[in-house]
Amino acid sequence: MVTLYELVQKVQADDQEAVKELLERLQPKINQSISFFSYGDREDIEQELKIKIIQAAKAFKLESTPSLGEFFSKSLSDFNKQQDSID
Repeated sequence: MVTLYELVQKVQADDQEAVKELLERLQPKINQSISFFSYGDREDIEQELKIKIIQAAKAFKLESTPSLGEFFSKSLSDFNKQQDSID
């Protein structure tokens, strides 16, 4: 199994299979996060969250590798900040 670190390296090298695998691995967390939103908004929010995760993976500095929880928490925090600015 490829580590999260290796996946992020591949995502940063524009490997689309790595992007797909990263999102598949994070899908349970994504599902948990969107479960708090109204059913009608979930699909849009899920898509936006996935975009933010990909952006975070591409911008992430691998020299300071966090745990999976820290990585996802950062992505979710950025997403929530964006949502707050929209409201």
